[in-house]
Amino acid sequence: MALITRVSRLFQADFHAVLDRIEEPEAILRQAVREMEEELARDEQRSTMLQQEQRQLLSRETGIEQSLQDIEEELGACFAAGNDDLARACIRRRLEARRLARNLSRKRGEIGEMLDALRTRIRENRSRRRPNCWPAKASAPGPLRTGTPRRSPSATRRWKWPFCAKNSTGAGYETAHIP
Repeated sequence: MALITRVSRLFQADFHAVLDRIEEPEAILRQAVREMEEELARDEQRSTMLQQEQRQLLSRETGIEQSLQDIEEELGACFAAGNDDLARACIRRRLEARRLARNLSRKRGEIGEMLDALRTRIRENRSRRRPNCWPAKASAPGPLRTGTPRRSPSATRRWKWPFCAKNSTGAGYETAHIP
């Protein structure tokens, strides 16, 4: 049983080593940037759709307000003429219009909150996406290590990550050391 476990671990280790050699940091970073740009485009498109929906709700709300004014005039005329049946119908229409106006106003407020959150997220994503934030070509494949170089300074390559994070001292970009 122990022999099977050891052989299994050996195959797993070899398989993971092969995957580590196949994996290209540049390709992974390019894919991450592509995914970020696609997400940003989707968020911008959703923001545009929400803005359009908010404008439509506002125009419907103003139309309902105008119809409420018309109903109020009709209701005054009904009371002046003493026609109670017509007055009841006008009151029903007025109640329905007010309910619809409240619902539209509530929905417009909810869309406004979603739009504010989406705009904040877009601003954050845009701030992380800066020009010239692309890694330099690595001459040797392998995992990247950050920290103190173990080799000569010539083995150190400067990388600009997609997020362009400054190092802990704030002096520059993080450096990646190629073993």
